[in-house]
Amino acid sequence: MGTSQDRASYNTKFYTRGDLIPGLHIDAQNVLMVRETMKWAGAYVKKNGPLFLEFNTYRYHGHSMSDPGITYRTKEEV
Repeated sequence: MGTSQDRASYNTKFYTRGDLIPGLHIDAQNVLMVRETMKWAGAYVKKNGPLFLEFNTYRYHGHSMSDPGITYRTKEEV
């Protein structure tokens, strides 16, 4: 939970790590993009097989009660 992706992984573009499985990186803050991607992905996997999808979104809160998430955003941003 506390290790950054850059420290934990050589390749942080997780959607590229499937070797033979194609992958996409999606901005999950855009609900219309998510909807259209899922429609397309559903049709794709029915014809072609597996697909790796990585959705990135904004973190508004911490992981748990012990992690209030106050270090993720500046006071100006809040």
